[in-house]
Amino acid sequence: MEKNNIQIMAKILVDNWHNTDKVYKELEKLSKKDWTEESLENKGDAANQLLKRIEDSNMGKGYFAQLLSENIVDNDTLKIPEYIENAIVWACGGTIVE
Repeated sequence: MEKNNIQIMAKILVDNWHNTDKVYKELEKLSKKDWTEESLENKGDAANQLLKRIEDSNMGKGYFAQLLSENIVDNDTLKIPEYIENAIVWACGGTIVE
């Protein structure tokens, strides 16, 4: 729910959704909205909606994770929560910079 991550994740789903039904339009709406200043409650609702759609899709969570990781590598636009970033740095033996 960091920064504008919901928009980025919804865009990945839109780009890979298998049809143009009502779900596609719902995802497209999420992908066009700027979520940066939205409340945590609204972001939480949207995140739950995205998770449900990922589970409902033909791609599944594993394939979605691969698409998301490609976005992270290619675009560097996804904001990783600081606690996760620190955990990865620590697990890799790095020094956490504060």
